[in-house]
This record gives sequence, C-alpha cells and structure tokens, in this order.
Amino acid sequence: MYFIFDGKVGFFTEKYKLLRIYVKGSYIGEIEMFKSCSRQYYVNALEETDVLLLPKDIFMTELKNFSKEEELMYLRAIERDIFIKKTSNQIGRRAQSTSAK
Repeated sequence: MYFIFDGKVGFFTEKYKLLRIYVKGSYIGEIEMFKSCSRQYYVNALEETDVLLLPKDIFMTELKNFSKEEELMYLRAIERDIFIKKTSNQIGRRAQSTSAK
C-alpha cells in the first residue's frame, strides 16, 4: 500500500494510457491488497513525490484493529477496481475505433 505524502502520480493502463491522477493525501495499492493479486496497473510520479510504502502484512494486521475502516477501504477498493476497468475498457474501445478510421 502506498500513501502519497507530497506530489502527484499518474495511474496508467498496461498500454500506458493515463486513467487518473492521485495527489497528496491519496493512497494506491489497496485493490491488489484486498484481492491478493499482482499489480494490474502502472504508476509514475508526475512531479517530485514522497510516498510511504506500507507492506501488506503490516497493513492488514494493523487494519484488523479498525474494522469499520477496513470495511470502508475494502468497499472503496472494489469501487475503484470497477471504475478503473470500465475506464480502461472505454479507452481501449476509443483507440480501436480511432485506428479503424
């Protein structure tokens, strides 16, 4: 799990299409944490950025002490995953229709 303390990062598809920008105060990596899957997308700093990396075992252990927050983060991860997949698919369809012209 990554917490952005300063700066901003771009969140990209596997074909390096920008999906979203995350800024100071945001966190990323929760989808992979809760789904126990490998990285699905790419993140690059768009400017000088400071992040805190919290390893999965520590994050999940500490989160158990905050059951309401755990549930909210889980639901947020599911919502983000759906949004990202939907947006990624839309970008892919636009790219296909543009190349077909």
